[in-house]
Amino acid sequence: MHNRYKDIIKTSLILLWCIACIAYFFRNFPIIHLFEVILNVATLLLLLLFFIALGRFTLKHFQFKWNSFTEEFSFSFATGTGIFILLTIILASIKLLYEIAIVLLFIIIFIMIYKDAKYFVTKGYNKFSEFLSYKKDFNEKIFISFIVIAIILTLLSALTPPFFYDALSYHLAVPQKHLLNHGFIFLPLNYFSNFPANLGMLFTLAISLSGGLLAKLTSWVYAPLTALAVYSFAKSFWGKQVGILSSVLFISIPGIMILSTLTSIDLAVTFYSFMSLYSIIYWFKYCEKKWFIFAGIFCGIAIGTKYTAVLVTFFTVEVLLFLHISFVKKKSILTVLKYCASFGLIVLICFSPWLIKNTIYTNNPLHPFSFSLFKSNSTEINDYNQVMQRIGNPIHKWFYGYRNKESSLLEGIKLILSSPWRITMTINGAAGKTGIIFLIGLPFLFLIKKKPLYIRYLLLFSGSVFFIWVLLLPWMLRFAFPMFPSLSIILAYSFVELWKSYPLKKWITLGISIVLTYNLVLFFSEMTSILRPFPYLFSNQSQEEFLISHGVNYFPVIEWANNTIPQNSKILFIGELRGYYCKREYILHVGIDGIDEEKLILRNLIKKSNSINELLQELNSSGITHIIINFPEMKRLAKAYLSLNSYFDFRKKEKNELAREFFSEYLHPLVSKHQVILYEIKYTNIKGK
Repeated sequence: MHNRYKDIIKTSLILLWCIACIAYFFRNFPIIHLFEVILNVATLLLLLLFFIALGRFTLKHFQFKWNSFTEEFSFSFATGTGIFILLTIILASIKLLYEIAIVLLFIIIFIMIYKDAKYFVTKGYNKFSEFLSYKKDFNEKIFISFIVIAIILTLLSALTPPFFYDALSYHLAVPQKHLLNHGFIFLPLNYFSNFPANLGMLFTLAISLSGGLLAKLTSWVYAPLTALAVYSFAKSFWGKQVGILSSVLFISIPGIMILSTLTSIDLAVTFYSFMSLYSIIYWFKYCEKKWFIFAGIFCGIAIGTKYTAVLVTFFTVEVLLFLHISFVKKKSILTVLKYCASFGLIVLICFSPWLIKNTIYTNNPLHPFSFSLFKSNSTEINDYNQVMQRIGNPIHKWFYGYRNKESSLLEGIKLILSSPWRITMTINGAAGKTGIIFLIGLPFLFLIKKKPLYIRYLLLFSGSVFFIWVLLLPWMLRFAFPMFPSLSIILAYSFVELWKSYPLKKWITLGISIVLTYNLVLFFSEMTSILRPFPYLFSNQSQEEFLISHGVNYFPVIEWANNTIPQNSKILFIGELRGYYCKREYILHVGIDGIDEEKLILRNLIKKSNSINELLQELNSSGITHIIINFPEMKRLAKAYLSLNSYFDFRKKEKNELAREFFSEYLHPLVSKHQVILYEIKYTNIKGK
């Protein structure tokens, strides 16, 4: 008994010593964001459980027979997110988009689907235990290790405040704007504000529950979930080896890893596009109507996430439908057209909320793209040719050169045929890195004599996506990401078949491992040079310091404004296109390629005003109380798009004098940091008052 008490005392003293050491150490070397990271990861897991439980709750009524738990998981997530997107759109349409309303809706639904959530927790734990316990061969261990490393590295990079330019301009800024206004509003000065925004609806939930970091994690989660869906599809047709290999090939693509950390929407498009392909191939196999319906639903969700899915998802799935029913099922052309039209109708219904919204605000359901059928109310109208001329596509430029007899037909053919090489060997937009695995590996497919029907379908789908992108879309690789899941499966199938036919298994595995290692190194280089999450996660770097180091130099001033100026203030942004992080009403202009002189409010008011009083009255009637100027950005944008040193260089001397008088006498500087200044407009100084 004496020894027992003695051991308890010793253990207690050692435990106290450990606690004291840890507490004192972290007081001097704090990981200040540890709690934030744990909280957001836990909330992400809760969100994931919520979506899959909601999806299962719905799918139970269709009596699906799942081939695996991962398949049920993938379809449940896709369905659950789709349902919540629709519910959020309804809240925004009836002006009930309050944070408290979204959170209450989340809680009420969670209570309703508690049993389904419990099912996934229990079954998920059992399946994970089985996964850990079953004996894996050497190849499986290698490839699973690569998957785990890719997930960890990208998760670490995603666990930082959002800083991606597009996210701060519209992916997050527009949903936040709707949230602040408790519903949809028309934002004529933001070119992207009337684009379909399914993922933006999920971002409103994330912002309501936690903030921008959770929204960033919501974007990130589509990478591992697409890899999971790829695994479940490939496994159901060709076994576990093809499943694991296709999954690792997909998730280790450098562009996929990079984009998963940037709060973008393209990985969501990739996920829903693949789920549509997954469903339509199952319909080909099982001939059950429900698969056909869900193929259309997921295609509609993809288009509701980004317009590009009309080409890279809807068109390619329709081609598969047409070929399968015509040549495999050998049905009449009338039957083929009936199925194609039915698929299109399902897609249209799922996409229709955004068409209705655009029609209400702009009289153009496909805003901001205009067609002869619509008379848009929008002041900023763009048709396909205008957009392509501004953003750029080498084939598009060649076509206009060829039409004007400045380019030859041979040049165009060479450009198309060389596009796979060019895409691999160059960087194409943000996250525009493919790695070389596909360029090296796809020719091996020709060594396989008899290719299964569904491999041919995957090849047709991915090839169609690629060449549609090359011919019709801007050459930014993320627009073509929906081709990668099917390409990964094709490549994995080819390698596994070669293992069976040739005594080269170890050498092929070694070659794949070398390329995958290089992909991880390529991403790690991006991680340490551009993304730089480690100072924020494992040092004393504050949110402000992190954002400043990543080019978000307006954050300190905006944060000061959020905490200081009155709630009813309205800020005019000058030289700054990123509105996210501002929690006051604000006005800024975001054009398709930067800025448009006709949309620069203050510059145009100065040009139109005949006196300082007239200028101030115009600003006052718009409710503008403050002006924020980002001087470095203003100079950059003015030079790039206006060929001026400043927004306020005018040809007429009197306009320059008017601008000088306004800035010197009627703006009171409140705070200045990192060459960004917040001014208050002094309306009390109006002459004659």
